[in-house]
Amino acid sequence: MKYVFFIFLTIITSSSALSVSLDNFAERYDMHKEYTVWLQNGDILSGKILEIIEDTPKETGIKMQTLVGIVTIYDYEINKIVLTENIPPSNNRVFIMPTANPIGSNHFAGLYEVLFLYAGIGITDWVSITGGHSFIPKTEPHDQLSVLNAKVSSPKIYMKEDKSTHLRFAAGMNFAWLNNNNRLTHIFGIGTYNMESNSHVSFGMFYKSGNQEIPFPVYVLDTSFVVDYSDGAFGISAGADVKFSNRKDLSFIGEIWNSDVTNPTNTAFLLGLRLSGRNFSSDFGLFISTAPYWIPFISFVWTFN
Repeated sequence: MKYVFFIFLTIITSSSALSVSLDNFAERYDMHKEYTVWLQNGDILSGKILEIIEDTPKETGIKMQTLVGIVTIYDYEINKIVLTENIPPSNNRVFIMPTANPIGSNHFAGLYEVLFLYAGIGITDWVSITGGHSFIPKTEPHDQLSVLNAKVSSPKIYMKEDKSTHLRFAAGMNFAWLNNNNRLTHIFGIGTYNMESNSHVSFGMFYKSGNQEIPFPVYVLDTSFVVDYSDGAFGISAGADVKFSNRKDLSFIGEIWNSDVTNPTNTAFLLGLRLSGRNFSSDFGLFISTAPYWIPFISFVWTFN
């Protein structure tokens, strides 16, 4: 059980979009870039805009190259047109694992496991600060869980001449309180490779610092257990958010953690799906620990851009 709370207490960090008005779309669209179109019926299409069409003086639309071929979409069918590169995916986090990408202007508030309120803000394009607090029933206020994180991200390192892919690196600190008297402190570094599709993969390292006496008791849901997580432990992690090619709003998310490389049993896995909208995303999946424990996870995140 200690691994479960370690994972959930290191949560670090969804979707917002820059809309394009169809009225003046002909003057500003770029035929070399990809756009995402939300239709009135809820469907989503992505591809390059080949041309603006005007069948009648009162009926305009777009001709779009998609994975299923060239389609014509009329203005009355369109709810929103978005330049795909301006859709902020949930790229400052996987689920628990942070990425090297900053929050920037995509400030957010979320609800994790229905019991943990979490929020994050970006300061310019470099500094990201997140924090949260639990509201677990049958648990005293002084035994609730809290977390505070800060990271600094590097500039983008472009991997291709067209700037379609790039690397970022970040370093930061994480403070997690299992209760008012017991705090876990971590220093972490991470690198993230961002792909043209808005998918991303990350690899990280973290170190448990501080002078916390161990083991120590934790009380949650009328249950007590002992945490034995030594200072000086060195951990590693990897995570990915991979978009489905035919569903830009759906992606696979996966993570693997080891909180102490000297002990392979201190390993946890997380596998799930992320459904993203223009300003809202939700995650569903399963957390599995080698302890062994398994816990379903769910989150809802609102982005304010």
